[in-house]
Amino acid sequence: MLNSQNWNGLAIVSKKHLQKNHTSSWKAFFYYGIAMYKQCEYVLAIAAFEKSERIYEDDAQLHYNLGLAYFKVGNYQHTVEHLKKCILLDNKHPFAYNNLAFLFNIHMIYKETLNICRQAKEFNRQGHNTHMHWAFAEFKEGNVVKAIKKIRKGVQKQP
Repeated sequence: MLNSQNWNGLAIVSKKHLQKNHTSSWKAFFYYGIAMYKQCEYVLAIAAFEKSERIYEDDAQLHYNLGLAYFKVGNYQHTVEHLKKCILLDNKHPFAYNNLAFLFNIHMIYKETLNICRQAKEFNRQGHNTHMHWAFAEFKEGNVVKAIKKIRKGVQKQP
């Protein structure tokens, strides 16, 4: 169902599984959260992801998705918290770094952007995609030459 993007079907299957197993499956809550998120039901997605987290909290993708859902409802503190948990559990998760860098930039916390971009490079040298955010933060910090270098590097890696 994930491949076909049948979010309503995923919600139904997940809900049935939860009812059958008396809410003991963290993955069923996780997939129900995915289905709710994809249907723009962010509050329901958060509730499902949080139930999943209470059963099993050591899944990077769970924290990533919980961070995305919190972003959609405007709770940036929880967004940052869960994206950072995602990185702690999977320090090669390129999308978590990218989203954190974006979030720090839109809130004009450029030093944090630079820190998270350096961390992305350190742990995921080939796979990180933070060059654009890195360049923006460097530019805002007055480092024009570094910003240009980051833009060039980003274009080179992702033309």
